Amino acid sequence: MQIIFSIVIIYILYPIGIYSQTFSNFEARDTDGKLYDLYTILDAGRYVILDLYDHDCPACQSNVPVINSLYSDNGCNDYEVVVIGINWSGNSGDVANFESSYGAVYPSISGTGGGNSICDSQFPGGVYTFPTIILIAPDHTVVSDDLHGQSASQIQALIPGAIGHNCDGGASAPIANFLGDILTINEGESVTFTDESFGCDPTNWSWTFEGGTPSSSTSQNPVITYNTTGLYDVTLEAGNTWGTGTKTKTQYIKVLSSDIAYFQDFESYDNFTLDLSPWITYDIDNDNTYGQVNYNFDNENSKMAFIVFNPSATTPPMTAAYYQAYSGSKYGASIKQSDPNDDWLISPRISINGDMILEFYVRSSSYVPSLSRYTVNISTTDSLVSSFIKISSGEYLEAPCISGQLDEWTQMEYDLSQYNGQEIFIGFHCVSNNGPYMFMIDDIAVIPGTINVDKIKEPVKLIIYPNPVDDILHINSFQEIEVFSLMGQLLKKEYNNKIVVKDLSPGIYLIKAGSTVKKFIKR
Repeated sequence: MQIIFSIVIIYILYPIGIYSQTFSNFEARDTDGKLYDLYTILDAGRYVILDLYDHDCPACQSNVPVINSLYSDNGCNDYEVVVIGINWSGNSGDVANFESSYGAVYPSISGTGGGNSICDSQFPGGVYTFPTIILIAPDHTVVSDDLHGQSASQIQALIPGAIGHNCDGGASAPIANFLGDILTINEGESVTFTDESFGCDPTNWSWTFEGGTPSSSTSQNPVITYNTTGLYDVTLEAGNTWGTGTKTKTQYIKVLSSDIAYFQDFESYDNFTLDLSPWITYDIDNDNTYGQVNYNFDNENSKMAFIVFNPSATTPPMTAAYYQAYSGSKYGASIKQSDPNDDWLISPRISINGDMILEFYVRSSSYVPSLSRYTVNISTTDSLVSSFIKISSGEYLEAPCISGQLDEWTQMEYDLSQYNGQEIFIGFHCVSNNGPYMFMIDDIAVIPGTINVDKIKEPVKLIIYPNPVDDILHINSFQEIEVFSLMGQLLKKEYNNKIVVKDLSPGIYLIKAGSTVKKFIKR
């Protein structure tokens, strides 16, 4: 009876098994600077093995030969299986010491380079144990997250079609991928595209640029000019002797109209300046901000409201995805402090002529211990804090974050048509309370147009997090949310960007937002 009871307890802890769990996407660079886009790799038909480890963990150190074997016996990431080390808490120096001391030959993402974020994203309550060895299938589901203690051959047996390869430089088509240096530009400006293809190196490139000049290129890293307002797709076909991989990013480049009323992307400011003139900042709380343990930058620990932050200019550079700008290299940031934030960022006077929209992008640097909070405010008289009227809903908004991804900035829009013929000031008020390290804002624009309500209610991409969830499930925009059982019973309904689910029993549920339905796991 004792043995049967123990088995039942384990089943209750993992009621659905790990086999239906989906691993969260991430984009991060290893300590050699190579970009790993998990879903792009999986979508190319590869299996991925993740070794979540702490560099000071004895069990992690003794497990290196198993991970080395999986990496080397599968062709060093050039074939059907990709092996990635995900370090917890360390920097690139810690990873280098781990590799030299224990002979690790597989690539690793350091903790400060994105590893911490990846672990937090998948395990919001903390990774259960180190090492945690995870096998992910091409359909994004976790085959197993409990492989520590198994041999390389036992793990290999779980991968259909993996025949093993030598590290011979590869004989397979590349997995195409790319990045643009600026994603939001004005008419007539240019974007530099960088080939970030994975696996076997490409030897030829064929780019297609909707709305760009030129509209195609065979260069590895082309520079393209956009002359017309709009949202434009970009496609890269990267090939070599063994085949071609294709990657399309839909509506990747946003070109703003030349008749834009106002635009602020923070790129013209000095790195880490506190002087954002002609914008005005008010540091009402007058409290010292937190610093970074592993990084240094000008004005670190200073009293401030907002700072122009450039993660590539810190010492050493912050390469983690969750610190990167929406476009360009800089953004405005309100940094955490011991007391609740009471920090204002106020625009210069802006003339509103006709139907206009306020558009901007926000995110939190993490969702641990909670999301950043802010409000959006308008003044039609002056830039004094007392003159502003809040136009955002609720007591405050929360800036979303799905840690580990480069594209998780959330676009916000507000209709300014009621201010036609007036001059206004726009005020962003950070009111985070024990939030993440930074509230981040980028690409603030006042542009002609009206808000499409249907578009707001039907976002192109529905993102829910964390998943699995314990208490509160977040989504990436305000809209009507409905939660159903697997039998179709409506359990909850409200209009928000989050919903409390802690009262639900452990199991699988459906969340519906607009016309999109996704599964989530309540633990």
